[in-house]
Amino acid sequence: MQKIAGKYLLIFALFLNSCTLKEVTYTGVDGFKAGKFQNKELDFSINLKIKNDNGFNIKIKPGHLDVLLEDHKIADLYLENKLKFKGNSEESHFTQWRVKLADGAMMSLLKIRPGNKIDLRFKGTIKAKAMGFGKNIEIDEKQNLDLSLLKLLKIF
Repeated sequence: MQKIAGKYLLIFALFLNSCTLKEVTYTGVDGFKAGKFQNKELDFSINLKIKNDNGFNIKIKPGHLDVLLEDHKIADLYLENKLKFKGNSEESHFTQWRVKLADGAMMSLLKIRPGNKIDLRFKGTIKAKAMGFGKNIEIDEKQNLDLSLLKLLKIF
């Protein structure tokens, strides 16, 4: 009996190794809406265009990432809703977010000068699930933002 179970386990492990997981890609923004800013928190929603080239659905649970500016934590970013990316699709997904500024973040934000470039870093763990299997995925993304674009939008 143990030999049979071992064979099935080996076949199952080989099956899982043969599955190639393609990265889900972000292809654009469909809409943005900001809520109120109070008590160092801002709620907002974004319609994100997401492409899933895998033949199966992928689910993302609500989660949290640290936001760092020049390697100093300035905020916590929370995904407030669950997401489901259908297999072999490119769809727009409504996402709800909440940003909570860290203590001392305003001092870091005051150092930003229009026209400069800044390094924003998003760091944390998200929980994803596909075909009944869950996995914690470490995120450590760095984005170089050109603030001259914000000047054009009259944000600064």
